[in-house]
Amino acid sequence: MMRQSITRYMAEKDAVYGEAFRLWREGKDTLEIGRIMGIAEADAHKLVSTAISHSKRRKATFIPHGELA
Repeated sequence: MMRQSITRYMAEKDAVYGEAFRLWREGKDTLEIGRIMGIAEADAHKLVSTAISHSKRRKATFIPHGELA
């Protein structure tokens, strides 16, 4: 049951960040995004910058123990 709650939480969070990022890619500025989503411009800027940094993040690479030795 806890797993379902976590999945739902992540889906809701992804929807919020995804909406702001989608509008940003369509050429809207943060003021327009804020108006569309009904939030302040500063909050829209924070959502967009967070989504951009998450999209640029590299996946972690794990080296098995002993590979570098």
